[in-house]
Amino acid sequence: MNWTRVVLGGLAAGIVVNIADFVMHGMLLAKTYRRYSEVFAQTPAHPLRYAVVAIAIGLLTALLFARSRGSWAADWKGGATFGFYLGLAGFFSSLGRHPSHRRRRRRHGAGSDHRA
Repeated sequence: MNWTRVVLGGLAAGIVVNIADFVMHGMLLAKTYRRYSEVFAQTPAHPLRYAVVAIAIGLLTALLFARSRGSWAADWKGGATFGFYLGLAGFFSSLGRHPSHRRRRRRHGAGSDHRA
């Protein structure tokens, strides 16, 4: 495993994600966020935190790809397949965090009727 390529690839991926997030959320969706501020209300965050997290995720992804490189096809097809499956995993893992997908659990006290 070539550590220089892993680190440079991870840094490049983190920078690309930062730029894409800025364009998406800072430019394309900015008017929507302001228009529906009651829905998108959040506490202010430091932008540097997002940059550091994106770079860390990029480094971990590059490390995962480098460690599993022998499992993927040669050339760009292997990277595209890895990216596709990683994207699917991220998509399906985000489904459980959406409020509409959470089940409400009722807590029953001792001796209560559980046939609700």
